[in-house]
Amino acid sequence: MRRLMICSFLLVLAATANAAQPIRLGLNYPSTGNYKSEGLELRRGALLAIETLNRQGGVLGRPLELISRNTAAREEKARANIEKFAAEGATMAFGGATSEEAIAAGQRARELGLLFFPTLGYANAITGHDGQRYLFRETNSA
Repeated sequence: MRRLMICSFLLVLAATANAAQPIRLGLNYPSTGNYKSEGLELRRGALLAIETLNRQGGVLGRPLELISRNTAAREEKARANIEKFAAEGATMAFGGATSEEAIAAGQRARELGLLFFPTLGYANAITGHDGQRYLFRETNSA
């Protein structure tokens, strides 16, 4: 009986410790370059959404934490940022202001098993022929 109580206590302790761990999200956005204004709007929107969700208790009782990195709207930077997000424990990455960024970041995310959501990429190549289970998108419609 005592062993069962100790095991139960350890399980509750582990669950409580895990509940306090934030869910890390990586934001790829251009804070410099031609798409700077779009990138800053992406960041503001992400911060607002995370603040709102965290005020409501987070996701499954866990707070969200945003990790942001500049892409300068360049494919190689977007790809490198995905690697950094994965190394920092991000569960998912999103962002980008061009389809080229989205394709490069999505491919690297797939290789690392990281979910990726391109926010401003509209080319069919993003989810078309090379679409895969780690990448998803929503496009605006007139």
